[in-house]
Amino acid sequence: MHDGTLLLPVARVAGGAGGGGGSGSEDEGREQRGMGGGFGTAARPLGVFALKDGEVTWRPVVDVNRVLIAGQVVAVAALLVVRALVRARRHVG
Repeated sequence: MHDGTLLLPVARVAGGAGGGGGSGSEDEGREQRGMGGGFGTAARPLGVFALKDGEVTWRPVVDVNRVLIAGQVVAVAALLVVRALVRARRHVG
């Protein structure tokens, strides 16, 4: 709590696990075995609920990387459209 404000962070958390095993025999008659496993998690912050004086407000996290990537995708798409229009005008005229 800071200055009478209670902050409750919110995140998206995901996890997964996997495993495997196997056995077999070689031509020389020796048995071969194998095993493996793994586990992973990921968490991404979404925002925070701020509680102050009986009121709740939501403050989302701004993912700057996502915004930059979206801007780059839009810029590339615009350049491709402009290039296609220029090529089409050349062939018509």
